[in-house]
Amino acid sequence: MTEKYDVIVIGAGPAGYHAAIRAAQLGLKVVCIDKWINKQGEPAYGGTCLNVGCIPSKALLETTHKFVEASTEFEVLGIQAKGITIDVPTMIARKDKVVQNLTKGVAGLLKSNGVTILTRWINAVIGRRQCHYCDRVGSCCYTALSVTRGFDC
Repeated sequence: MTEKYDVIVIGAGPAGYHAAIRAAQLGLKVVCIDKWINKQGEPAYGGTCLNVGCIPSKALLETTHKFVEASTEFEVLGIQAKGITIDVPTMIARKDKVVQNLTKGVAGLLKSNGVTILTRWINAVIGRRQCHYCDRVGSCCYTALSVTRGFDC
C-alpha cells in the first residue's frame, strides 16, 4: 500500500511537530510519524525533551526547589516548617501528569492543524521522497514531495 503526502515529518519532537504544524498551516498534506509510546502503551508526542528529558527533569527540580526552600528559607520569614519530608512516589506521579498533559497538548495541536499522526517505527528512508515502515498488520510505503526528520529521531 502506498500513501501520498506533500510532507512526511519523521519525529514529533519540538522540531518535528513545529515543522508538521507549519507545513499543514501552509496548506500542505502532512503526515507526522513518531515512535514514542508512554508507560500506558499510548502514543506520546513531543520527543525526548517532553517525554524523558527537559520537561520531566524540570518538573522534579521544581518540587525539589520548593522542598529546599521550605526546609531552609521559610524560617527567616517567620514560618516554622519542621519535619518536612519528601514523598517520592507523589513527586513522580506529578511529573508523569505534567508530561501526560503536555504530550496530549502536542497531539491536540497536530490534530487541530490537520496533520495525520502515526505511531510507527520507520524501517527505511528511501531518498528524499519516500519512507517505508512495517507494523503488525503489514507494510506501507509513504511518498511525498519532501521527507524531513525532527532533531531527535
